[in-house]
Amino acid sequence: MNEKTLRHDERILCADLIKIVWTNEAGNRQKELAALEDISPRGACLQTEHPIPIDTSIAILYPSGRYHGRIRYCVFQDTGYFLGVEFDPGYEWSRHDFTPSHLLDLHKGASKPHRTRS
Repeated sequence: MNEKTLRHDERILCADLIKIVWTNEAGNRQKELAALEDISPRGACLQTEHPIPIDTSIAILYPSGRYHGRIRYCVFQDTGYFLGVEFDPGYEWSRHDFTPSHLLDLHKGASKPHRTRS
């Protein structure tokens, strides 16, 4: 089974830099900037420079709050580590809480351009 088969919701492609916080195996608090790659109500995919062990608790910080979750996979691919995060119960992403800088929902289709009368 791969990480894509573990997803419960369709993820929306996005791009944003966010801060993540976790405690490493030695008990030290760690902070790193991560690239937010995609997001759904119950999880997200992050790209980082360093690996984070599976099942590590993590906080994803955004301007007006945070999401808590656990690392479900950590895979190295070309440019860094891709982390699958499943949000903890009680934490669910919503566009009303946090809208990434770039958000592309391929499942809604392309919107038609709006024309104005001159």
